[in-house]
Amino acid sequence: MRVLCLDFPLSLNNVDHQRFHSATSVYEYDIVIWNPAVTHGEYFIQSKIENLPYFSGNESRHLQGTLGRRKEEFLEFLRLGRTLVVSSCPPLEVLIDAGEQEASGAEKDRFTLDIARSVIPLEYGTVASKGKSVAATKSDLMSIIRAHPALWGYDATFVKHPGEVLAFAEGTRKCVAFWARGPKDSGNIIFLPRFVPDYFSGDDRSNLPPLNSDEYSEAASKLLDWIKSFVDPVDEFLPTWARTYEFPEDSVRAEKVHELNELVKSTLGAIDAIKAEQAKADRWKLLFTAQGNTLEKQVREAFEFLGFQVCEGSPGRTDLRLRWRGKKAVVEVKGLTKSASERNAAQLEKWVAEEVIASGGAPKGILVANVWRTTPLSTRVQQPFPDQMIPFSKSRGHCLMTGLQLLAMVQACRTDPSLAETICDTIMDTVGVLSGWSDVTQIFESPRNSDSASTDV
Repeated sequence: MRVLCLDFPLSLNNVDHQRFHSATSVYEYDIVIWNPAVTHGEYFIQSKIENLPYFSGNESRHLQGTLGRRKEEFLEFLRLGRTLVVSSCPPLEVLIDAGEQEASGAEKDRFTLDIARSVIPLEYGTVASKGKSVAATKSDLMSIIRAHPALWGYDATFVKHPGEVLAFAEGTRKCVAFWARGPKDSGNIIFLPRFVPDYFSGDDRSNLPPLNSDEYSEAASKLLDWIKSFVDPVDEFLPTWARTYEFPEDSVRAEKVHELNELVKSTLGAIDAIKAEQAKADRWKLLFTAQGNTLEKQVREAFEFLGFQVCEGSPGRTDLRLRWRGKKAVVEVKGLTKSASERNAAQLEKWVAEEVIASGGAPKGILVANVWRTTPLSTRVQQPFPDQMIPFSKSRGHCLMTGLQLLAMVQACRTDPSLAETICDTIMDTVGVLSGWSDVTQIFESPRNSDSASTDV
């Protein structure tokens, strides 16, 4: 098959390359591959109007002439039963002059034109949407993408399209590639995800092979082979009854395919299980980052893990009520962007008093304060509990502890469950600030990146 690439970097020896605006026609080829985004970038645009690239005078007439010529060529090309492959792209609208001028010399009319949609004889619509992960619906295309994932991506998703979906943005049902017949069921039009995505953008291209590398040539060759096989599939000339005749090695291949599919299922199941474990582990980090109900739920889970019997507080009252070896406690949970204050201790004492009235007997008051929650751990150097609040809390038997300390206790018990009873006794016996359990290096490995960078509030 004869292949022509128009502004598409498929650098193979058996492929011809031309600019979209060149005089070379498409009629001598079986497959034409075009990247409209590169074509759009080829035109030197000096000005913008209404935030659109603006073509005036001779530039406008040249662009309209080129687009009109290619549109007629593509129509005839498809009528001949051939294949047009297009790299999916977002809307490429430009503003051009209609060509008529006022007596003053100023252009009279302007209109917008989409470089791709004005040429491709198909009704479709896209929106700008950039991503790097593509999930193909056909296994042979997916294997090509998986072999060289850094070379693939997408710049647009389709909001309207005919034909059959070839690929989605991974994890979604957003179409990024499809196949359809041309006008009156003539020829094929294939919209592909973006191939070699970052050679024409400002993105980091350090992980991309150069266009003259063996890796790129291998990926380009596989893509071209897939296009050829898609255009001329075996199924179109093999009758159904021919499938009943099998070569001796066919059953061996089928068994290998079955084994590999089972391995894929098992591997994916193992990956899902590990991801679930990681998600559960990450929730513990809420003890030093969260606030409100999210923090309260994680604090409850922590006390339950340590061995406390936990009950929800009444609405509008204490956050949690605990029992440990016949002793009662009430817990006030606070997520703060600074240190704790006397007001937090006073609120805790209020819950203690209300519990005495409601059930008799003075419970232990525990304040779990997630202080400086928006500050990375390495830069939390301020005291969590200021000196002025400590005498008040000590006089009332409060235990003051941070969310990070609670996390350290949980982590210690995950490693050695026999520590749980001692830890629970320590919490119930502490009067004032809980000592220890604040060494971050005992909880985490060194962070992969400096956590003094920007933080999310």
